[in-house]
Amino acid sequence: MSLLENEAVEVTEEDRTELQSHFPYAGVKLSELSVQEERLILFYLKGMSKAAAGRAAGYRNQDSVYEVFKRPAIIKAVDYLRSEMREE
Repeated sequence: MSLLENEAVEVTEEDRTELQSHFPYAGVKLSELSVQEERLILFYLKGMSKAAAGRAAGYRNQDSVYEVFKRPAIIKAVDYLRSEMREE
C-alpha cells in the first residue's frame, strides 16, 4: 500500500525557490545542483522513496538516482533540510 495512493505529490517553482534559499546555510552553492537534482530532493523530502523520487524527477535509470544521493552537495542539502524540518 502506497502512502501516496490518493494524493499526487507536486513540486512547484515556489518549492524550488524556497529550497534554493536554504543552500547557503547548507553549504551548497546555487549552481551546484541541477533543476532535476533539486526536484529529486524535494520529492524525497515530501516522503517519497529514493526510487519514487527519482522517477518523479525524471530519472530513467534508478542506479543513477542512488549515485546522485551519494554526491556531497546532495548529502549536505538533504541533511540540512531534514534538521530544519525536525526543528519546526
